[in-house]
Amino acid sequence: MLTVMSDQDNTIRTLSRILGREHNDQHLHDMHNTLFGGLIGGSGIDREGMDLSVISSQITTFVHEQNQQVQTLVEEIRKNLRD
Repeated sequence: MLTVMSDQDNTIRTLSRILGREHNDQHLHDMHNTLFGGLIGGSGIDREGMDLSVISSQITTFVHEQNQQVQTLVEEIRKNLRD
């Protein structure tokens, strides 16, 4: 899932640049830290106490949001090409 999140973020960055915009990946970093901060280095939330269904739902929602952003950018590029 991390690969999907990262790949989609790279796609968003590329599409944003095509449109002449800067892309801030802070949202990706924040989501990563929220989801996985407790798993890395044993800090944060206790591994045994984590609700994987909640984490799975959050990841799914985030990936869906990224996908929607990609679709919006693609449509904007298509519109610009037609004009």
